[in-house]
Amino acid sequence: MRAFRHLALLSLLLPALVLADDTTATNFSRIDSDELNQPRALQVAIVSYTAKDGADDLRVDLVGAIHVGDADYYAELNQRFENYESVLYELVAPEGTVITPETESKSAISNLQRGMRTMLGLAYQLEEVNYMQPNFVHADLTPDEMSASMDARGESLYTYFWQAFFAAHREMNRDPLGLRGIKSMSAALNTDSDNPLKVMLAHDFADLDRFDGMFGEDSASAIIGARNERAIEVLRGELDDGKRSIAIFYGAAHMRDLENRLLELGFSTGETTWVDAWVF
Repeated sequence: MRAFRHLALLSLLLPALVLADDTTATNFSRIDSDELNQPRALQVAIVSYTAKDGADDLRVDLVGAIHVGDADYYAELNQRFENYESVLYELVAPEGTVITPETESKSAISNLQRGMRTMLGLAYQLEEVNYMQPNFVHADLTPDEMSASMDARGESLYTYFWQAFFAAHREMNRDPLGLRGIKSMSAALNTDSDNPLKVMLAHDFADLDRFDGMFGEDSASAIIGARNERAIEVLRGELDDGKRSIAIFYGAAHMRDLENRLLELGFSTGETTWVDAWVF
């Protein structure tokens, strides 16, 4: 059961693992509770960053993505995205690729995500987010660039698999009695939700700090660092073009490293807005 949950979480979030290594780090996901302290929803953060130089009209928002979520979650994102001058989005795809609701991905991860969507009664990001909005800007590597970046770093899908495998193994060794699993299972058993598995996986999602460093040093990896470098490169171009309100819509695994890169550019952390991704 624990192995299944680890695989399920990876399929939901790759490359969107929330990595937290200290108590002062920005959180990008949490479980929200109701007035009776019962779990109500899995929430994802939209964190705003403003310029330290006093440019009050300049704002960059990190919008963490979950690849399967409630349809209402994606509907709210679509509405929010209309208010940005530019939305920089992730997708390892050839330049000029147009994402429509009919866009298909044949990868094993995408197929597993679709399976999780059905099992949890959720919706799929590529089918729900309106990538046809005129302010959407591709800010990711092409397949050839991704492959070259992986080769340069000695990385491959094979090494990623084993890194994920050993990260899950290390986590189980740190918690041999399964106390974290008991916590999430207890939440599932004590919920009024029609889908207790959804509640269980949500609690695991909000506690993914245990997978910190799964792919090595994030800023140096191809799957995180190289793609974030491209996102910041595109961001610089949008800023040079005079854009003042920009969203970076990337998997949550990218957020910690993206935040560090924004701080290095002279931005400071502003307000956090929480959005319901899975309502129980």
